[in-house]
Amino acid sequence: QYMKVLRRIQRQISQYTGPWQNAYKPGHSCANIVWTQRILVSVVKERRWSLHKMGIDTSSAFDTIKRSVLLDTLADAGCSEDDLRLVRYLLANTKLKIRVKSTISGEFIVTIGAFQGDSLSGNFFTLYLAAALYHLRAVMSYLRPNPPIAENLLPLK
Repeated sequence: QYMKVLRRIQRQISQYTGPWQNAYKPGHSCANIVWTQRILVSVVKERRWSLHKMGIDTSSAFDTIKRSVLLDTLADAGCSEDDLRLVRYLLANTKLKIRVKSTISGEFIVTIGAFQGDSLSGNFFTLYLAAALYHLRAVMSYLRPNPPIAENLLPLK
């Protein structure tokens, strides 16, 4: 059922996240990310700029997604009411058990997050991250405007 929903909403998520997002997209792979990194380093070296690279540990990030924000973002991305209803259904009544060594807890309902392991969670996370970046750029645009870019999505000189 997750794959059926993903097929319905993949185009809208892909358009919303834009061409710079390579994760969880058909026809894209880690090679795109490696290529981008190599081009960036090449330009930095050629122009003698300084580069500060930061990595982010996203292992727990899937658990922090607010589902109401996710549903609003899916609507902003152009998903239909039927799509939203299906996603809402899949996220509803999510139950977990916690295991510590050999002891397993009782079941409890979880109301936040998109849990890793299904076909939708990665797409949900990248959509959520794209929405956060759009919001941040809108709020912070007066401090550092987005650089102009060419049609091929590379920065203009």
